[in-house]
Amino acid sequence: MKSSLLSYFLISAFILSGMSLTAQQAGSIQPRLTHHLSPAEAQLRHTIGRNFVETDPPPGNVFSLGEFERNTGVLIAYPGHFGIPTTLIREMARDAVVTTLVSGPAQENTVRNIYSGAGVNLNNCQFIYATTNSYWTRDYGPWYIA
Repeated sequence: MKSSLLSYFLISAFILSGMSLTAQQAGSIQPRLTHHLSPAEAQLRHTIGRNFVETDPPPGNVFSLGEFERNTGVLIAYPGHFGIPTTLIREMARDAVVTTLVSGPAQENTVRNIYSGAGVNLNNCQFIYATTNSYWTRDYGPWYIA
């Protein structure tokens, strides 16, 4: 009796958990970025480099900053989730300015609450309103030279 009751319970739990996965609205999931061109990007391939204007190099020595060199700030994005742990954000905000890309004031408030809950130093946090569908600011963000 106990084993049949347990089997019934496990089967019911399995079926109900599957139902919750299919309950998401069709438009609520955003497509993930890949290393391939999207169909829209492929149609615009002919425009790549169209407005490029060659300029003289800057005077003096030019130095491209390394990814792991000392810095005074970092740029991260929050397209609904972080690509790094909040513990890392907390550590970065101890010594550097953490600039976070958010979609607007509501998302800034969400991120501020996440940061507060994780113990992030909000005095070292800045926010930029910009839409993004990726947290890969290293790949899609600005590249600097000194």
